Amino acid sequence: MHYNSEVDDKYVWYPEPERGTGVFSANETWRVLHPYPVEVFWHKAVWFSGRIPKHVFIIWVAARDRMVTRDKLLRWGLTVPSNCVLCAGNQENRQHLFFDCAYSNQAVVYLVWKERNKRIHSAVEKPPCTLIGEIQQTVRLRLDHLARKQIIPPGQNSLLAAWFLFFDF
Repeated sequence: MHYNSEVDDKYVWYPEPERGTGVFSANETWRVLHPYPVEVFWHKAVWFSGRIPKHVFIIWVAARDRMVTRDKLLRWGLTVPSNCVLCAGNQENRQHLFFDCAYSNQAVVYLVWKERNKRIHSAVEKPPCTLIGEIQQTVRLRLDHLARKQIIPPGQNSLLAAWFLFFDF
């Protein structure tokens, strides 16, 4: 058989047989590689109207176990210390960072992750009491914004007033 080499080859992209336009699309390729989006039962607890976007993003990444913690870096073959950057006491993984670490007791995911990264990249450390103060301030500021929109039934406290019942600044 003789092939005519004077005609240029033409590449046509069909991510699925008999489907597609013939033109490469990253979006279509993603859909073919991940055909059934996994909906988790807890998504409404994370993605709600009063959320803080950067906090929610980190919570979502942590919940999906997609954070690049030291245990993952080691599994990928990188030469890094395995110990936790915050307490230096245990192997750093998601469970330890956010639930078992002595530093992160009473802390929230976003600010703990931010502190962890700050220690790695700039060698600046905050004590736990400072982080807890930041968490309280962040929540208070968010509640202040939400309380301004809140319709309060007679005899009930606003979100912000309820906050001050527990945390006195």
